[in-house]
Amino acid sequence: LEFRRVLFRSMSGHLDQPLKVKALAAMASLSPAHFAVVFREQTGSSPRDYLHLLRMHRACEWLTSTSTSLKEIADRLGYQDQFHFSRRFKAFSGVAPSNYRAAQRPLLS
Repeated sequence: LEFRRVLFRSMSGHLDQPLKVKALAAMASLSPAHFAVVFREQTGSSPRDYLHLLRMHRACEWLTSTSTSLKEIADRLGYQDQFHFSRRFKAFSGVAPSNYRAAQRPLLS
C-alpha cells in the first residue's frame, strides 16, 4: 500500500514531465526491471500506461471543471502539442476533448 501511495503522489505530482522509470525505481529501492514487475503486480498496468491513465483522468477533471484551453491542458499534462493530446484523449474516451467538455457542460448547471 505504501508503495502505491508514494508512486501515485510522485506520478500525479509530475504529470507534465516524461516518465522516469529509473527515478521511480530508485524511490522504491528497486532495479528498474524489478520495479516494472512489482509495479504491474501492484497496479495491473505498466508505469507508462498508469501515467497515461492519470493524465487522462486529470484531463477529464480540467475539461469539466475549468475553461482552461486545450493547448494549456496539453502543456500541463506533458503532451508535445494539442493535437497529440487530443488524439490520446479521443483514444481514451471515444470523443474529442472539446466534445467531451461540451457534453459535460449541461451537467455543471
